[in-house]
Amino acid sequence: MHSQQIRDGIRNALPIALGYFPVSITFGILAKNAGLDFFQATLFSVLNLAGASQFMAISLISSSAQISGILIATFLINFRYVLMSAAITHKIEEKSISAIPFFAFGITDEVFSVSALRAEPLTKQFMFALVLVSYFGWIAGTIFGYLIGETFPPTLNKAMIMGLYGMFIAILVPIIKNSLAYTLIALLSAIFNSILKYLDFLPAGWSIIVSILLASTAGIFILEHFEKKSLRENEKHEDNEDNEDCGYCGESKNTEVYRENIQSKESDDCGKNGENINNKSKINHKQSEISEPSHENEISIISIINEESAKIEETERTIISTSSNKNNEINKNNGENTTHKRNRVNKENEQDEQNKQDKKNKINENNHE
Repeated sequence: MHSQQIRDGIRNALPIALGYFPVSITFGILAKNAGLDFFQATLFSVLNLAGASQFMAISLISSSAQISGILIATFLINFRYVLMSAAITHKIEEKSISAIPFFAFGITDEVFSVSALRAEPLTKQFMFALVLVSYFGWIAGTIFGYLIGETFPPTLNKAMIMGLYGMFIAILVPIIKNSLAYTLIALLSAIFNSILKYLDFLPAGWSIIVSILLASTAGIFILEHFEKKSLRENEKHEDNEDNEDCGYCGESKNTEVYRENIQSKESDDCGKNGENINNKSKINHKQSEISEPSHENEISIISIINEESAKIEETERTIISTSSNKNNEINKNNGENTTHKRNRVNKENEQDEQNKQDKKNKINENNHE
C-alpha cells in the first residue's frame, strides 16, 4: 500500500520536476550573473523553494536593494503558500506533526494544484514523494544552470524563462478542460491580476495576493452555485430512473391516450347510446380500480383493457348494423308509402276527369233539347 502511494507521488511529481528544471537553470544563470558563488546560489534554492520570489530576489540583489526590502517583498509574494499549506494539511490522512513543516516548506503552486485536485485521499507517502521529486528537480536545475549555463546562447536562456509559463499552462488546462466552474475562477483570477497590474497602485507582490483572495472569494460562490445545480440535476436524474423502474408509468400514459381515443370515437359514432354509456361506465370503473397498479399486475391490467376495448368495438359494430337495418326499413316504408300515395292521386285524378266528362255530357244534352 505504501509503495503504491510512493509510486503515485513520483509519477505525479515527474512532470513538475521536468518543468522546474529549465526554469531553475535560468535562475542558476541569473544567480551567477548577480555575483553569487556556487554555494550561495545552491543554498538559495535549497532553503527557499519559491520560484517567482527567487527571481524577484535576484533582481533586487542585482539592483543593490536593502536586505530588509528583499525580505519583505519575498514574504509578500510567498504569503499565498500559507493558505495553500493550511488547505493541504487538512486533506492529509494520518497527520504527523514532524512531517507537516516539511510539506508546508515543499508546497508550491504546482504541488498544491496536483495535491488539491487529487481524487484519492492524500497520504504521507504520496506527499513525501511528490515534494521530494519536485524539490530535487529545482535544485538540480539551479546547479546545472550555474555550472554550464554560460555556454548556452542568449536566446536559449531567454526561452527557458518561458518554461515556467508552459508548466503553469500544462497544470491549468487539464483542470479547466473538464470544469466550467474552475474555468471561470481561472479567468477571474487573470482579470483581477491584469487590472491590478495595469493600475499599479499596490506594492510589488501584492497584486498576486489580492488577485488570489478575490478569485478565491468569488470561487466560493461559483462552486456553491455549480454544486447546487449538480444536486438538482442528480435529483432529476434519480426521479427519471424511478419512473423507468416503475415500468408502468410510460405505458399508463399511452393507455390513457388510447382510452381517450376510444371514448372520442365512441362518442362521435354512437352519440348518447345507452349501451355505450354503460360500457364507458365499466371502463371508468376499471380505470379507478387500476389507477395505481403494481409492476406485477401489469400484464393482467393490459389484458382487462384489451377485453373491454374489444367489447366496445363489438358494440359499435352491432349499433352500426342496427342503424343500417333501420335505415333500410325506413327507406322501404317510404317507398311503399310513396307508391300508395301516387296511386291514390292518380285514381282521384281519373275520378275528377270522369266527373268533368259527365257534366259536359249533361250540358250538351240540355243544349240539344
